[in-house]
Amino acid sequence: MNKLIITTPQEKFITSYWTTLNKIIDEGIYLGTTFRFPYDSTVELIKSNIKDKIPFLFLINSENDKVVGWCEASPKDLTTCTLGIGILKEFRNKGYGRKLIEEIISICKRQGYEYLELQVKYNNKTAIHLYESIGFVMRDIIIDELEDDNYKEDLIEMFLDLDII
Repeated sequence: MNKLIITTPQEKFITSYWTTLNKIIDEGIYLGTTFRFPYDSTVELIKSNIKDKIPFLFLINSENDKVVGWCEASPKDLTTCTLGIGILKEFRNKGYGRKLIEEIISICKRQGYEYLELQVKYNNKTAIHLYESIGFVMRDIIIDELEDDNYKEDLIEMFLDLDII
């Protein structure tokens, strides 16, 4: 059985993260793009996040030392971060998303952030249920906002006050 661990990003995991990120992008369902991320840009992003101590976590399969998921809270301003998360298909619906988000919330609170926000595709009911169960509330519905390759989809904007939890 796979033993999964949550850890902060390390350079040794960048290639594995990039592979996982692009696998999830290729599904064309969960992330806000269908365009693969270039490897060089991903290396720069992760190195920058490590240096700047951006709230970011990897979910690692300890059997093969591969990234199978991640959760990040990219600072939008001094008080608010934007949440992003992705988990490979075979590891979904097992509680890892909740664990990652709860860890990111703790990191954000320790770093002095007050709010988390996110956008989720309107039809992603599983993710919406998870976010609501953690305490996120719907702030807005964005009609046809997501556009990639002439594909449009409605989004739900959600918000979490970190002082409440």
